[in-house]
Amino acid sequence: MRRDVILVHGMWCRSEHLEPVAAPLREAGYRVHMPTLPFHEVSGREDVRDALGRASLLDYVDYVQGVIHQLNLPQPPIVLGHSMGGVIAQLLAARIDVQALILLTPAAPAGVLAINARTLRVFWRRLLRWNFWNQGHAMTAEQARRFAFTGLPVETMDALYPTLGMESGRALFEIACWPVDRRQAARLDPTRVRCPVFILGCEDDWLTPPDVVRKVAALYPQATLRIDADRGHWVIGDQRTEETMTTCIEWLEQTLETAG
Repeated sequence: MRRDVILVHGMWCRSEHLEPVAAPLREAGYRVHMPTLPFHEVSGREDVRDALGRASLLDYVDYVQGVIHQLNLPQPPIVLGHSMGGVIAQLLAARIDVQALILLTPAAPAGVLAINARTLRVFWRRLLRWNFWNQGHAMTAEQARRFAFTGLPVETMDALYPTLGMESGRALFEIACWPVDRRQAARLDPTRVRCPVFILGCEDDWLTPPDVVRKVAALYPQATLRIDADRGHWVIGDQRTEETMTTCIEWLEQTLETAG
């Protein structure tokens, strides 16, 4: 039976940004489903900007869970999340049955301090702006090149930046400022994530630094952790994506075969 994989994109992105990840999975025989999170298809439009700014992580998790329900899959899916999609994937796996989790440079759930010297350099202006938790936010071209696209060829950066959109200020607040989030939207019980977990972090990552990713991996005793040297955050479309997906697919085949 062919297995189903749900791909969950990260901040400022849409489903098509995960196509370099999806293609090797399809070639290996997996059915790939790539939902775009609410408001992200048209995040630059005035009429959705306010709604996007107030969108919660819980809205995103509810949406992906609804997509999975509508698919009426014959067995629980594999869920792969990148960046913010990584924390959405973790929250989802704590709610529903998931065969396996693949977390690529994942954001951290509540309980893991995600703010450090690196992430402050990216987000400090946004975090100090009053009411940012109700507003959409975007990366400047300079920020994207320096922090999101680290290590990519200049021509790739130039092509990628115009494809990025806005992101929810509330989602950023829930990830970065969880100690003061009354709803604790990013909190989960790690013991409820019972499936195998593969986690990739990168030494040159500014958005989800390797020390944060290591703390995420420590939540799950069953996790397999890999930290790549000389690599930044954009593992979903860099020169090593094909190699990464080969590793992920081999891990899936071995892990799921062992699990029965």
